[in-house]
Amino acid sequence: MPSAASPQPTAAARWPGRPWAHLRQFPIVSDDPIEQHKLERQVAALLMDGVRTSMRATLLAVWLVAGLLVSFVDWLWAWGPALAISALAIERWFFQRRISARLASGDSLQATWPFSLLWRMALMGVAFGTWTHGPIMSSDPLAMLYALSLAVIVSAVVMTQYCLWQPAVWAITAPLMLGLAAQLLWIGQRTPGFGHAVIAAYMVILWWVLLRATQRFSRAMLDDLVTRLRNESLVAELDQRRVQAEAASHAKTRFLAAASHDLRQPVHAMQLLGAALGEQLAGTRQAPLMRQMNTGVAQFSELVDEIMDLAHIDAQAIQAHLMPTPLRTMLARAEAA
Repeated sequence: MPSAASPQPTAAARWPGRPWAHLRQFPIVSDDPIEQHKLERQVAALLMDGVRTSMRATLLAVWLVAGLLVSFVDWLWAWGPALAISALAIERWFFQRRISARLASGDSLQATWPFSLLWRMALMGVAFGTWTHGPIMSSDPLAMLYALSLAVIVSAVVMTQYCLWQPAVWAITAPLMLGLAAQLLWIGQRTPGFGHAVIAAYMVILWWVLLRATQRFSRAMLDDLVTRLRNESLVAELDQRRVQAEAASHAKTRFLAAASHDLRQPVHAMQLLGAALGEQLAGTRQAPLMRQMNTGVAQFSELVDEIMDLAHIDAQAIQAHLMPTPLRTMLARAEAA
């Protein structure tokens, strides 16, 4: 006895479990090339929206943070990374414009567009990690608080905007949060107490929790996209089948309307032959049976006429008009049947 077919794995199950897998190309998440193509374009569109949103937030926030840090560190450590991050954000905006223009025009995307986004995110992560070096090395509690807050906020924004492409989240959060933890451990070796080591451990744990949450969000969103695409395909297929069924129904209606004369002719011939045979059998024992047969033929003729009328109505060859029908006539026909 053949075994039951194994269930088709979901797209999220085939999404790479390791964030460093398929770095150069969009991973294969569907066996259907058309569905794969649509999914890739939707993911690219969502990621480009994230690039646009994070770029605006970056340009607005970096100069405010630089103004806060300039009181604790040298102006080069305060304004230099802010200028570099702003330049990277603007360059990333031009990248987003190119990808969005391809999506809007229907052109195919380059196969390595995920890798292009990945190395841009990695540069941004290095820039943010470098920015936290000055405040951490100053050992000022308030400056360190600003650096820690900056790292947490940037990581949270990246997780929400780029969770569909996990390597991008790794690329920016690893040099930022792990680099920050390493700096705290290095300072802790020269400073008595365990405060820096505790904060470093907290940053590592927070980084890991954010990545795990990103993985769950990615699977949920990707499954939702795949389900929506498949529903759209089913709806399109149902519409196609409906159009085919309507075409077949119209063809049947046109056939009945065109063949109405050929269908009525045998019935009329049966009526004429029945009437002639009834005259010959008048006064015999077969006369009542013949009358019943003629009544049945007449009712069959009326039924054929009604079917033909319905076919003409469906073909819009005639217009139907409501009119009263005697109930006695309908009951008599039913009794005769």
